[in-house]
This record gives sequence, C-alpha cells and structure tokens, in this order.
Amino acid sequence: MNIERFWYEYMKRTNGMEPFPREMMRKRLRVDNLTEFASVISGYNGKTDLYTSLYNDWQMKNNVFDCAFFEIDCYTEVGEDVHTLNKMAEVVETFLFDEGVWYRRFFSGKKGLHYYIAFPPCHFHYFGNAVRTWARRMPKVERVDMNKYIYTGEITMIKTWPYDPRTIGNTKQLVRIPYTKHPRTGLKCIETYGRVSIPMLERHESWLPEENLHFQQKLKRLDKEPEIVDRSGGMIDFEFSESPKCIRKSLMAMRGHLTHDQAWHLANFMVTLGAEDKEIVDVFRIDPRFNESMAYAQVASIRQSGLANMGCDKIAYHGLCDEKQKLSCPMWPSIDRYLFDGETEDEK
Repeated sequence: MNIERFWYEYMKRTNGMEPFPREMMRKRLRVDNLTEFASVISGYNGKTDLYTSLYNDWQMKNNVFDCAFFEIDCYTEVGEDVHTLNKMAEVVETFLFDEGVWYRRFFSGKKGLHYYIAFPPCHFHYFGNAVRTWARRMPKVERVDMNKYIYTGEITMIKTWPYDPRTIGNTKQLVRIPYTKHPRTGLKCIETYGRVSIPMLERHESWLPEENLHFQQKLKRLDKEPEIVDRSGGMIDFEFSESPKCIRKSLMAMRGHLTHDQAWHLANFMVTLGAEDKEIVDVFRIDPRFNESMAYAQVASIRQSGLANMGCDKIAYHGLCDEKQKLSCPMWPSIDRYLFDGETEDEK
C-alpha cells in the first residue's frame, strides 16, 4: 500500500477538495503539497509518531466538514486488554450498524481503534457539538473511572461511553497516519475488520461519502449552539481579559466541550498566577460536566505536582493555539512571558 497515495485520496475523500495545506506531526508543521507530505513520512516512518490534522486549513477557516472521527482505547495501566477493546468495538459497531453508517476502522498499532465516517462536505456552525450530541446516543459500557484513578489512585467502575471523549468532535484533532509504523511496537496502523487480535486481519475499503448522506443530514439537524448551564452563581471573580490567547480559547471552549488538555492548561495557569482553589473551581462551574468534588481533587493534584506551564510547542500540539506563525504571538515561546512581565522563567 502506497501510504502517500492512500492518504492523498483519503484527504480528498472523492469530493474534489484540494487537501493542502494541512498540519503534520506533534509540532503541527505546515505542509503545502503531497511532495512535502511524503517527505515527512519517508523521513520519520517507524522512528516517531506520525500524525496529520484531520481537516485542512480551508475546511477549518470555512467550517466545511466531511468526516467524523473518534477512537476507542483500552487502559492497560488498570488491567484492560484486547478483550476489553473487543467488547467496546462490539458496542460501537452494533450502534453504527443500527444507525446505517458506513465507516472505516483502523488499528492504531498499539492498543486502540480509530473510526472514520466520511460524508458529503457540508457547512456547519457547531460541528463539534453536533457530533458529540449524536455520539451520546451510543450505549454506555462499564469501565474504570480514569479521572478518579489518576487523581486518587482508586479503581472505581462507572458506566461511560466507549469512545475517547477527547477525540469526538475535536476539529483540531491530530490523527495517526494509516499504514505508518507505530514507533514503539513496530506494528502498522492498518485497516481491519472482525475481532481485534495480533496479527490483525487487514482489509482495504473505499471511501463512500455518498453512502452517509443521511448521517450528514442527521448531524445538520443537531447543528445547534450548545446549551449553557451557568452554575457559577456570579461567583467568578478572576480577570482574563489580558490573558494569553490560548487561555481565552480554553475559557470559550467551556461553552461546548472543554478537553482534558484545555482544562489542565487553564487550571495550571491559574495555579501559577497564585489563584486560590475556590477561584479556580468557580471558573469551571459553567462546564456542563462540572463535578465540584472532582474539580477540587484535580486542582489539588495540579498544585501538588508543581508542573510548569506547557511551552508553546506543546500547546500547539494539543491544538490549543491558533497562531499559524509562531513569532506572531507575543507570548512565544512560553506563556511565562505573561507571568513574569515579558520574560520566561529561564530568561530571568
């Protein structure tokens, strides 16, 4: 399988849109054509994680989307394995079959499955919210509460959706490039079918976006502004007007879906500024999934860790920065410039 040609056809998804420019790798390097794209793959395949943005620059600018993506993963650190992955895949694929959705499934090369649902390109106002609203119809499965495990070390079972909530409806998502090698296992990210096993059963399908026209129409009906439930009671008393753009972006994300990375970035930034626990927790009350006891536990864990704020490169990797030119942001190379009056901590 020619990786470059396959991905070029995938990025066009038979709808004729030019797939470039787009972003690649964790640092979100810009590539403008297939030659540059192929050069990165040939130079790094099997040596490091090879990612590319799910949507190209034109799509992001014009809010025209043609594919929904999500992944399922098993938590090996708490004893989940391939059997857990198979159970989740069965739930997901039964749901997709019942929905009449044509999808393609890829093995990540390590311990996860990636699902792509292509459909005819369409303009959306709130694409991420539409996809997440649709995905919440999936049946829940019993899994370890990883939030509680991470912050308390306790293993507690809860009912939750099988997909990774960080990937569903995330328009800034970086995806592992199919048919490239996973650097830690040496296994390829291949299209698969049937039960998950090693070696995987491989297959090659075609992108058939026209088969999912009904899915596109369903998402359009769900294309609504997220409902906001303000639980703050007017308690937020923290000034963000002059804060870095990536921090303000995280605040805006609470109107729909705040990712784990955005929440950590925002909370750690406030800890570094010297905010009290209550001030930080009050900011998060507008998040639809807000849980007060869990919020206090997470803030306490962040404070205890003493970790520095993410540098701009890492912020860009997590999709929290929209600056196309690094030096155009006055905070580059770190938001420490905001914290330390124009200097990074290293420069002081």
